[in-house]
Amino acid sequence: MSDPCEVYFERTTTPSERAAFEAGIALATLFHQFTGMPLPRKKTDLIRLARAMESSIMAQPFRRKVKVRILKVRGEAGVYGYHHLDPKNLEATVEVEYKRARVTARLRWIKDVNYPLMYIEEVKRNGQR
Repeated sequence: MSDPCEVYFERTTTPSERAAFEAGIALATLFHQFTGMPLPRKKTDLIRLARAMESSIMAQPFRRKVKVRILKVRGEAGVYGYHHLDPKNLEATVEVEYKRARVTARLRWIKDVNYPLMYIEEVKRNGQR
């Protein structure tokens, strides 16, 4: 796929650096767009919501695969009780391909540091690890 915006990036940016950059954008978009939103109570609705989140991220350029999991949430009882998407309830994996470089990046809650960490899990350059 040709990239008309390639000229705006520093000329020595490698395809794997660009893929990592794009993966970071995808995870940050997912995190900041959806955290805080009210969640449905039914598990089947949570699964549909996760698929919709995947679909929205796949619309961005160079995305090859997106997997979102909304972990078990407990809604509050009563008419006004609901749960919202919290960073602790969200896990995602994004695979980005730029030229022949592929980056797999993850978002998940890391209990040891009490933080929703986004990190690079794997880099493949020219079809190799």
